[in-house]
Amino acid sequence: MSDPQRPATDPQPFEGEPVGPATFSGCGKPAVIGCTAVLILLALGLLVIVWKAGDLVRWSLGQYRETVIEHLPDDVTAADRERLEAAFDAALEALTSGRADPAGLQDLQRAMSATGRRIQNLSRDDVLELTRALERVAGGGESAPESAPELEPGAVPEPGAPPGAAPEPRPGSVAA
Repeated sequence: MSDPQRPATDPQPFEGEPVGPATFSGCGKPAVIGCTAVLILLALGLLVIVWKAGDLVRWSLGQYRETVIEHLPDDVTAADRERLEAAFDAALEALTSGRADPAGLQDLQRAMSATGRRIQNLSRDDVLELTRALERVAGGGESAPESAPELEPGAVPEPGAPPGAAPEPRPGSVAA
């Protein structure tokens, strides 16, 4: 048997034509342009939402009003309905004029979320709570619950005393 002939020189790993610059594989320019356009459109959309936030809130509150009025339970009295509609009007006016109470808006959001989940089965209590929340937005409703009277240093409230009763000073403390 004969040995296969070996070339006189070993082949070089990079023989042949010189390799040119590496070409970029992937999407390239169209992707950069497309992604930039999408980002610009998203930014513009966000600006429009921020710019029109008040209009969007007023519009959604108007839609919610129609839904609630449509689903009022039978035990809601005419006076309750009038108070609810007046509260919606006052809240919309407060939102339009920019004098809406921020804490009241949070209360309204909670009330709307709670009643929105059971809109088909609203109770009179739900309607009254929603009315109170709307009134708080307008600034005419109940504010936060009154806190207990502040105690003077050294004073101890008497056990069983009604709220708001003057506490008795501790023995040995100086009364003002």
